[in-house]
Amino acid sequence: MADTVLHALAFDDTVRVIVADCRETVQQAVRIHRTEATASAALGRALISARLLAGTLKGAERIGLQLHGGGPIGALIARSTPAGDVYGTIGNPHVHLPPRADGKLDVGGAVGTAGHLMVTRDMGLREPWVGTVPLVSGEIGDDVAHYLAASEQVMSALAVGVRMGADGEVLAAGGFLVQLLGGLDEETVAGLEARVLALANVSDELDAGNSAEDLLRILTADRYRALEHRAVRYHAPHDRDYYVERLRALDRGGLAEVFADDEQIELTCDFTRETWTITRQDVGLDAAGSGSGADAGSGADAGSGSER
Repeated sequence: MADTVLHALAFDDTVRVIVADCRETVQQAVRIHRTEATASAALGRALISARLLAGTLKGAERIGLQLHGGGPIGALIARSTPAGDVYGTIGNPHVHLPPRADGKLDVGGAVGTAGHLMVTRDMGLREPWVGTVPLVSGEIGDDVAHYLAASEQVMSALAVGVRMGADGEVLAAGGFLVQLLGGLDEETVAGLEARVLALANVSDELDAGNSAEDLLRILTADRYRALEHRAVRYHAPHDRDYYVERLRALDRGGLAEVFADDEQIELTCDFTRETWTITRQDVGLDAAGSGSGADAGSGADAGSGSER
């Protein structure tokens, strides 16, 4: 079955609930980035979190997460598009730490806590909105929930998980986001909190055979109104033409610095790991040694061989 994200309102529209089953999406990310088990879990949790947060947005908004915790995996980036696709990258994909005392993958140790989580909301305006909070655990779910409470003043519970097999296969991956919108009585809140805690190991629930709809029904005690059922996949909206246009946007001095005396460069996308050859002619630059494009220009990140 295709990966899916369910959107619903519960308890007379006083609670927002979003549930995601993303096993194949995370498996595709693992294939692309060739991640070891702990790195796989960290990247998967970030991707699922980005997709859950995207469910709270409207229209053509995009959301991005960046985690810099000082741990061995380095920077972790995840993004979600208006179409519901997710994509991301990880600084060091070859990280696999000893498990925690409870047998779970040590994602917090891999991410670290000596840093911050930055959430970017791109609403199509001149500058995106950016919120930054300190990392509280490096486990990603806790950190995103902390961001929602601190930066958006929305009481939220967020659980994300990735269960890995011994051979590097993703056995289960998914998560849920529960947000209180107001108007709930204490008894209903207490019952909701108990069900959230009971499902905290969400990847175990999915691996046991529960579907996203099963989790939605459990979380809401069947008191929900379904809003949307959408597919999700790993897909980065960056192809060769995208990077050619990025390079063309540089001034001639910047382009000359990127190409130096070379007739062509190789550029690798951080999100797909695809590599393209781009020539001077592709970007409208004269042949090397012609003497043109020598005006002063600035360097640019598009010339670094990757894009973030």
